[in-house]
Amino acid sequence: MKFTAREIANITGGIVADKDGIADKVVITAVADITSAGEGQLAFCVDTVKYNSVLQSTKAAAVLVPEDVKDGSKSTLFIIVKKPYQAFVKVLNIIDTEKKKDVIPPTGIAAGAIVHPSAKFGINVSIGTGTVVEHDVVIGDNVKILPLCYIGPNVVIGNDCLLYARVTICNDTVIGERVVINPGAVLGGDGYGFIPTKDTPIKIPQVGCVKVGNDVEIGANCAIDRATLGATVIGDGTKIDNLVHIAHNVAIGKNCLITAQVCIAGSTVLGDRVVIGGQAGIVDHVNVGDDVNIVGQTGVVQDVPSGSVMSGFPARQHKDALKIYTITAKLPEIYEVVKKFIKKND
Repeated sequence: MKFTAREIANITGGIVADKDGIADKVVITAVADITSAGEGQLAFCVDTVKYNSVLQSTKAAAVLVPEDVKDGSKSTLFIIVKKPYQAFVKVLNIIDTEKKKDVIPPTGIAAGAIVHPSAKFGINVSIGTGTVVEHDVVIGDNVKILPLCYIGPNVVIGNDCLLYARVTICNDTVIGERVVINPGAVLGGDGYGFIPTKDTPIKIPQVGCVKVGNDVEIGANCAIDRATLGATVIGDGTKIDNLVHIAHNVAIGKNCLITAQVCIAGSTVLGDRVVIGGQAGIVDHVNVGDDVNIVGQTGVVQDVPSGSVMSGFPARQHKDALKIYTITAKLPEIYEVVKKFIKKND
């Protein structure tokens, strides 16, 4: 990365507060947090009132600041933008693209890959060393598959997808466009279906599939099970963190955010724009409405109306759960009062 401060302003749609005419001479070679940034580094600040002292003392070469900035800095260029964090992300995307060039295999099939002759590829496809592509696979344009992946029979992968190392895509899985799947994720493994008996439980064959929409990101070591019948569905724009388990026949809506260690049991339906905090769990056959926020470590055991904020176990409306937490913290004090009252009236 190497840009002048003025080039950064052009990239982010900002204006340089340049009193001394040096914006074309100040060179940015890296990014950093505003508290630790130094020579040649770009930082950002979203609240110039709260962080004014830090903003005035930073050693960064340039800082992305909001339009309400009032004072300049003696040693740092300010680049004024509407939304500093989003502007900073634009710069991070440039860095990320450069770094990916070091890990993505060259276009074509690496010598150590095993590809069935019936597989069909679009243009500019990269298949890394040790990857296995089974029969009747269809892979779109500009797909990048890193080493040691497994692509099962009849899998379809849309354009511009990126699969990091050791991803497993089991048979009949359908993946949309611009999907990112991080290392170790498994899509389309058998759902957990068994009939209890007095002896060994009877396995229910899982003959469905997994369907992933466009612009989805799936974190490292996630497990998304194939459906018993039909499909387990991940909606467009949904982002899934590491170590998430999504069971068979779950249907997740669009633009959901699911953070680490969440478990969603079979046949549960999530609406659009649902946000789930870490280590939360949802039991099977539950319907969660649109725009629901489920706080971390919440246990959802029944349907949740749209627009709700839920927490606790069992899950309650967050405001009710907070009341319960407050009362619970006072139980030792309440117990002492009750104990004195009982003793007094014995």
